[in-house]
Amino acid sequence: KGVFAEIYKTLLKRMGLKPKVQWYDFAALIPTIQSGRVDVIGPALSITQSRAQVFNYSEPIFMQPECLAMRSDTNIASWEDAAAKGMTLATVVGYFQIGIWEELGVNVRTFDNTVAAFTDVINGGSDGAGVGCFDLSYYQSLNPDSDVAKLKNVAISGPTVVVDMNGFGMIKTNPGLARELQQQLKDMWRSGEIE
Repeated sequence: KGVFAEIYKTLLKRMGLKPKVQWYDFAALIPTIQSGRVDVIGPALSITQSRAQVFNYSEPIFMQPECLAMRSDTNIASWEDAAAKGMTLATVVGYFQIGIWEELGVNVRTFDNTVAAFTDVINGGSDGAGVGCFDLSYYQSLNPDSDVAKLKNVAISGPTVVVDMNGFGMIKTNPGLARELQQQLKDMWRSGEIE
C-alpha cells in the first residue's frame, strides 16, 4: 500500500519483472538480503555508510527531514536536546537512529513496527517516536479518528542528523540488477513518474 508500493510496482513493470513480495519485520531485512533470499529491499530504506558495506543502494528516491512523533505537550529541538532532558524515544528495531541515540545518552525503546512505537508515545512510555515524518503523516491520513492522529510531527534540527535519504537496497552479488534498477529510477524521475 501507499506511494512506495506504487513506485515498486512501476519499477518492476518497467524492468519487465513480476513482483514477488515477501513481508519481513524491518530488523530482518538486512539479514535477508545478506543471505541471498531476496534481491531487493526497500524502498524506504535509510542510506547509511554501514549498510552500504552490506548491500548496494539505489539513488535516493526521497529525502525527509528527521522528525519525532510527539504528544502535543512535548517539544524538543534536537536529539541532543532529548538527551539533555533525559527523554525516552521509541523507534523500530533495526532503524539507524538507535546507535546515534545511544551514543548521545538518549533512553531508547524499540518495537517491531511503527504503530507500536506511536502507541508507546500515546501511552506515555516514550516521549517521542523516531520513525520518519512520512510514516506519521501517512498513518494519520488513513486513521484520522485514531489516537495516533493526535500526535504531531516535530522536525529535528541540530548537528547530528537533519535529513534522512531513502532508497532501495540491492544484493551485492548482482551488479547488473543494480545498474538496471538505477537506470529505471533515473528514467522515472525524468518522465515525472516520481516527483
